[in-house]
Amino acid sequence: MRKLITTGLIAVLAIVMGAATVQAQNPTSGTTGPLTWKYDTGTKTLTISGKGEMPSYVTIKNNNFIPRSPWDSFRDMMESVVVEEGVTRIGSGAFSSSKALVTVTVPEGVKTIDLLAFAGCSKLSSIRFHEGLDTIGSGAFTGCENLKTVILPGGLVAIKESAFGGCKNLQTLSVKSETPPRLASNVFKDVPVDNVHLIVPKGAIDVYKADSEWKIFKTVLDPLTNIALPEARIYAADGRLYLTLQTAAPVGVYTPQRCARPHVLGAGR
Repeated sequence: MRKLITTGLIAVLAIVMGAATVQAQNPTSGTTGPLTWKYDTGTKTLTISGKGEMPSYVTIKNNNFIPRSPWDSFRDMMESVVVEEGVTRIGSGAFSSSKALVTVTVPEGVKTIDLLAFAGCSKLSSIRFHEGLDTIGSGAFTGCENLKTVILPGGLVAIKESAFGGCKNLQTLSVKSETPPRLASNVFKDVPVDNVHLIVPKGAIDVYKADSEWKIFKTVLDPLTNIALPEARIYAADGRLYLTLQTAAPVGVYTPQRCARPHVLGAGR
């Protein structure tokens, strides 16, 4: 009996030690430059906190850019990234090729989205930047083929090469600056710009249409413009009002007293 108990204890100890070894090999938290990071395996959320700039995570080997970050072990599984207030720069290649990434929170105070920061995040569908951001780096969102909505702040100064290259499903680009940000070459390479709604501040439409770089967008609107929905049908039945659409689109519902938040309705609803 004593031998059986001893054998059992050894087996349990081996399992515990094995788990500890895996944990040591793939830590779920740590430091990166002046910042700290923590990955929650339950919510699949990576949180970056602290004050200062995130370092670069890109190395060059045989003329190829290779991302290496402390959270590489979770790159293929993390679904959410939260960058907390105090971080001023998102480093090169920080979250690139995060195939499961769906949501990103970027706070005010982030000044730069660096080279290839979110490149190849194929499930990312929308991103909103707050005031303080002045530069979006080369290839920052290249290959984000599911990206549909991008909101850029008023203080944005420059967007570098191929920053949104290959974002072939982009539908709405909202720029809050009255002065068009500078565009480097091929910022919107392989983006069907004829199908993108560019939304700019009221009174700035003519400025964007005349700009040598931004005039590639054929549909330039102000935020109060109603966007036509082809094949939309509105009807009343059973005391209710129904709207059917052929494809999903954001729809705002308004009353004289207040404005309800826009809802995204799917086809047939």
